[in-house]
Amino acid sequence: MGVTSWGMQTQSRAFRRSSVGDRLTGEQYHEGMNAREYLVLIGNIGVGKDTSINRAMDFAQAFGLVFHPDRKKGVPFTEIGCMTVNTASEPALYRAAEKHSRLLLKPEEFDQLLSKTNAEMGGQALLALLRGLFDRPYITGSTTEERKSSPSVCFLSLLTSTQPETFKQLISKKGGLGTGFASRLTLVVNEETRTTEMLDKPRWLDLQKLWVEKVTGLEKKPFEVRIGPEARTLLREWHQGVQKLLGDCQGIRREVFTRLQVLVLRDCLHMAWLENVHVVTDKIMQGALKLGDYQLSVRGARFGASVETK
Repeated sequence: MGVTSWGMQTQSRAFRRSSVGDRLTGEQYHEGMNAREYLVLIGNIGVGKDTSINRAMDFAQAFGLVFHPDRKKGVPFTEIGCMTVNTASEPALYRAAEKHSRLLLKPEEFDQLLSKTNAEMGGQALLALLRGLFDRPYITGSTTEERKSSPSVCFLSLLTSTQPETFKQLISKKGGLGTGFASRLTLVVNEETRTTEMLDKPRWLDLQKLWVEKVTGLEKKPFEVRIGPEARTLLREWHQGVQKLLGDCQGIRREVFTRLQVLVLRDCLHMAWLENVHVVTDKIMQGALKLGDYQLSVRGARFGASVETK
C-alpha cells in the first residue's frame, strides 16, 4: 500500500475544514472564502487511497473531532467537530444537518456519490444542494408535508476517492461536467503503482494533541483573515493569467477552470490560520498559488483539457 505517498496533510484537510465551521472566516466570507472543501483522491488500485483516508479519520476520531452519528459509547463528543455522513438524497442531508451543522460527506467511492446525484427523481435536488453548500453555508430548502422545516446552516465538506479510469467515466456520464459540480472539486492525483507488504502503526499522539489544541482554541475564539495588499496583487495577476490562458473558450472547458481563485482563497485562509497570522502575506499567497497551479494542471489532465500556467 502506498499510504505514505499520499501524506496525512492531504486527507486531514477535509476534516480539518469541516471541524472549524463558522469559526474561521475571511473578509470575502459571503463570496466563498470559508472553510469547506470537496476533496477527491485519484489513484490506482491498491495504492492506499482508502487506507490513507481511514488512518486520517482515526487520527481525528480519537479526540472526537470527527464522529459518526451512531458513535460508540466512550467516544468523546466535543460538539466542535464534524459528523461523517453518507447521505443518498436531499432529505437525508437535511436530516443530518438538523443533528449537526458541521458535516463531512464521506461516500466509500466517488461513483457512489455521483450515482445518487444522477437519479431521475431526487438526484438533481441533491446535486443542487451540494453545489449550493460549496458556495455558502446557508440552506434555503423548501418545506413539504413530510418536512415542515429545514436547517438554516450546514458547513459541508467532501472526502472520497476513485480510480483514474473510473473518474474519467463518471465525470462525463454521471452528473460531472456540464452541471457546475466539477468546478467545485479539489483533485489530488497520485500516479504511484508500488505497494508494500504491510504498514506499521503510526505514532502521532503528540501531533494529535497539538491539532486538538488548535481546533479547540478556534472554537473559543473565532479567527478572521484578510488579504494583504501584496498578496492581493499576486492573486490578481495570477487570476488574470488564468483568464488569458482560457481566452474566449466557453462551455465545458471554461467550467473546468472556474472557481480556482476560490480554492486559492480557501487555501490562504487555512495557511494563515495554521501560521497564526490574520493577514495573508505574499509568502502565504505564493504557497496558495502553487496549489492553484496544481489544480489547473490536474483539472486540465483529468477533464481532457490540458493547460499550463505561464
